[in-house]
Amino acid sequence: MQACVKVSVVNFRADTGGGLARLLEYTRAAARQGSRIILFPALALAGAGALDASMESGAEPVPGPASEAMAALTRELQVYAAFGMPVREGDAVYSSVVLCGPEGLLGRYDALHLSPVEARWARPGRSLPPCFETPYGRVGLLSGEDCLYYFEGLRYLKARGAQLILSASAVNEPAMCAAYQKILTRRVGLNTIPIAVANLVGAGFVGGSHILSPAEPIEQAQVAAGCPLDGARAGAPGLFSAVLDMTAGRTMPHYPYFEFNQRVGSPDWRPDLYREMYEETLRAPLWR
Repeated sequence: MQACVKVSVVNFRADTGGGLARLLEYTRAAARQGSRIILFPALALAGAGALDASMESGAEPVPGPASEAMAALTRELQVYAAFGMPVREGDAVYSSVVLCGPEGLLGRYDALHLSPVEARWARPGRSLPPCFETPYGRVGLLSGEDCLYYFEGLRYLKARGAQLILSASAVNEPAMCAAYQKILTRRVGLNTIPIAVANLVGAGFVGGSHILSPAEPIEQAQVAAGCPLDGARAGAPGLFSAVLDMTAGRTMPHYPYFEFNQRVGSPDWRPDLYREMYEETLRAPLWR
């Protein structure tokens, strides 16, 4: 396995047409710069249309024209690319993140948790966040809402061995950007895992695509590339890249949440007990 890999995120304009063509163009540009993992925002193929409750009429299946076009390009360029799009499956429409790579179409993730924009036309997904093997390490997929509001998906992916999280986002709440940035920074520091975030920009979306990497002292994080959500240049469209050390999660100083802790005789993270907590919650009358 190669320890280092160049990762790119795209601050993708939502208020211009030609979404698929621009997606492919950015992928070529990132590959020319040496990037091997490229992340686009949630709803990248929907753009400003995601604000319309009738967006479901533009959804397409996977495999379908968009995913097949990207799969053909990632095979040609020998890169991985993840992008968001509305996906139709039977009568249901999902807000999904599609991953393509050198092997072609690798799969999709239907967002478990929907933003207010997505909830106008999408159905919550029921698949677990996926973790894909690459020559550079294991890569997990999350939606922006998953990453910001629910820690379960990130902890699940970390426990499955993920070494990088791709968070396809579409933030359109400027007043929340400073708080969101603090949450993302804490997620990276606490879990000792880099998170790449891609956002739409324009048509009310705030941009702020960037890559956060673990940093010392323990449980800290730094912006490795791009501009944070609350940064002065968050709204500038473009491609931002950084070389990441995929072994950092194991080699940097960290607390033993996910491995054997000599002090207590077990890992600190306790899914066996959490399962009991969730099962009891599901039986509670107030939850129903």
